[in-house]
Amino acid sequence: MTGSTIAAAKWIVDAHVHFYPRFNLADWVGWLSRNLASCGRADVYAALFAERRDCHAFAELAAGRLRADGVTVEPVSGAGGVALKIERNGSDPVWLMPGRQLVTAEGIEMLAWLTDAEIPERLPAEETVSAICGAGGIPVVNWAPGKWWFRRGAIIGRLLERASPGTLFLCDTALRPNLWPEPVLMRSGSGRGFAVFAGTDPLPLRGEERQAGRYATGMTGEFTVADPFGSMRRLLTGGATSPGRAGYRNGVLEAAMRLGRLAASRR
Repeated sequence: MTGSTIAAAKWIVDAHVHFYPRFNLADWVGWLSRNLASCGRADVYAALFAERRDCHAFAELAAGRLRADGVTVEPVSGAGGVALKIERNGSDPVWLMPGRQLVTAEGIEMLAWLTDAEIPERLPAEETVSAICGAGGIPVVNWAPGKWWFRRGAIIGRLLERASPGTLFLCDTALRPNLWPEPVLMRSGSGRGFAVFAGTDPLPLRGEERQAGRYATGMTGEFTVADPFGSMRRLLTGGATSPGRAGYRNGVLEAAMRLGRLAASRR
């Protein structure tokens, strides 16, 4: 370390995390910290929010409106933006970064990392990518059950053909069962240099707090204590070694049960 900068910090990052109103904050922080630590020792543990239009946990945590006994939240503003340092009763701290989750007109799920801006939904996929970039975010095509096949798969393929590595990313999630082969688009995109990240994608159900941080991304890159947000942006857009996936995805039965509970909750 030189001053407040670790030149080659080891990062472990949950690239797709949610906090829903029905979650218990203290439990969520505890599981997120423990699960990330179980993915491996690191200098920096972090999580990228992927908040739906009806969720604003990052803003509520930053403003002090969302709180729990034993949980401390420290906003840190740098040149690039604000990150939140969160911990529970002396656990390993986790750096939370803003982000949004969107659905395109074609039903493709996309993430907008490092922005908390309200971005229109149901735009065509290419327009969604442009809107995310226009809001200062990083566009990501997220894997979701059944949404990388047929017509939507062809659209994702065209997005990858028209983009270049470092301008568009892919995200795998713990909901893809561990016996499910890696999707062709993920494999071919990775072969062309598009980085594939890993995240958990907790569902809006009680008890899903325990999913946070269990499937994550390992990287190495600079970390500046005074500007964690800027450090994350540099890490994602070129300042890190190739990301590797850490932790574990759901088994077939667990994934089916989680999705079944979600379907039942919507009836």
